[in-house]
Amino acid sequence: MAALSVVVTLDTNPTSTAGGHQKRVTGSLHLSTSYTAGGDLITPGQVGLQVIDDIIFLGPGLYDFVYNAANGSVQAYWTGAGSSAVLAEVTGATDLHATNCRFHAYGV
Repeated sequence: MAALSVVVTLDTNPTSTAGGHQKRVTGSLHLSTSYTAGGDLITPGQVGLQVIDDIIFLGPGLYDFVYNAANGSVQAYWTGAGSSAVLAEVTGATDLHATNCRFHAYGV
């Protein structure tokens, strides 16, 4: 697993109540210059939470992102060469730092 390598920028006034005690935090992130298979690590503190329940990534783009709660990482997927290709995890060592991804993180 990669070292902590996700850069998070929270929005101005990023936190709102999502129901009960759960919070929703909004912002954007950039992954690492050398993506590691299995995902780049992200911590609750980076998104202004104590515990992350889920992260929803917004918008179309070259990559699809998934929060892996089991290991606390953001995984990147792409279709590779063709539009009909099945999504596969991005190859290790791929530079994703220029990819800006909007998110909503949920937790406490």
